[in-house]
Amino acid sequence: MKPLLSVIYPYRNRDAKRVERSLNSLCHQESADRFEVILVDYGSDAGMQEQIKSMIRKFPSVKYVFNHTLGMPWSRSHALNTGIKLAAADYVFTADVDMIFDKGFSHVSEQLIRTDKAVFFSVGYLPEKFDFNKPIEKKDYQKSASHALGLALIEKNALEKIRGYDEYYCFWGIEDNDIHHRLQASGCRCSYFESDVLLYHQWHQPANVDLPEGWRTCMGEYFESNKSNIIRNKNQEWGKILTAHERKAWYALENKISETDKISSRKIFFEWQLKKKLEEATSGQTIAGEFSDVFSEKYLRAKPGRLAAMLKNTFNLFHLPLDVSTAYKDQFMTTRQARDSFFYFIRFNLHQIADYAFRFNEKGRLEYAFTKI
Repeated sequence: MKPLLSVIYPYRNRDAKRVERSLNSLCHQESADRFEVILVDYGSDAGMQEQIKSMIRKFPSVKYVFNHTLGMPWSRSHALNTGIKLAAADYVFTADVDMIFDKGFSHVSEQLIRTDKAVFFSVGYLPEKFDFNKPIEKKDYQKSASHALGLALIEKNALEKIRGYDEYYCFWGIEDNDIHHRLQASGCRCSYFESDVLLYHQWHQPANVDLPEGWRTCMGEYFESNKSNIIRNKNQEWGKILTAHERKAWYALENKISETDKISSRKIFFEWQLKKKLEEATSGQTIAGEFSDVFSEKYLRAKPGRLAAMLKNTFNLFHLPLDVSTAYKDQFMTTRQARDSFFYFIRFNLHQIADYAFRFNEKGRLEYAFTKI
């Protein structure tokens, strides 16, 4: 029988226990047998893959889908689109692994499906030391601000009409504001369910999202400049499930296949050299390498660097800040700055790149790779 609702969980490297709580609260709903549950693992590390797959065995009705995006930034948009493409129901619900579903969720969602095309839900934030062995009461949570947009029940056809969530947004973005705006602009009727709280957010430490420098501004400007562009993800591969076989760039990192020539750590040359390597590469060729903070390494090994490090450590003992640098320091890139430059290089040249991957290795150095289309 065709499911009434497809619930989509986007996931990467999160605590399996909180996912289990969420699935328990959903799968024990009165009409749970009418829900299809899809958990899209968006490139978790091998250890976390095994943990989450082992936990999901307790829930035979949950479909686990692995999208091989290791070495790529987190993209909630792409993960949700994968689930939307796979959904068998006429409506999807964009879930979150932190959510606990109220027992009344299934009844309310059935009613809403009959009347609205897209419904956005408020959230109740639970405290850090909440006892999950007891029922959740109104005094236990703090309600989200009006018109929250992250958790939504949306007609699948309405999403397909605009080609899903915009996959330009990654790391952390404003994809929820974007999808709400585009749905409304396409003529989809949107509403807010705020009369009651049916979804409760499990407490966790604030996410430490290490955004590339300037990326938040780029996303905001992109959102504002594309408001009139309702249909995104121009090709039909939105939501595509990547396989290990397709990930030539990731394979190069995993197998330590890298260039023999060193790439400059000077800011003015790094991205230019990447662009030159892309232009000179043949179709299907993978370029891979490792970037290290050459200046810092040489400076710290030299006598002035060792003396500066000793002074800095001494000052830190007395909680006194000390910034030791030279006039030449700003000419060189740190590994963090190199990561940011590589990320922007990829974003601006995606039309020429079939695959890419980057990460920091155990020595703290940036490993990067890209494959030319």
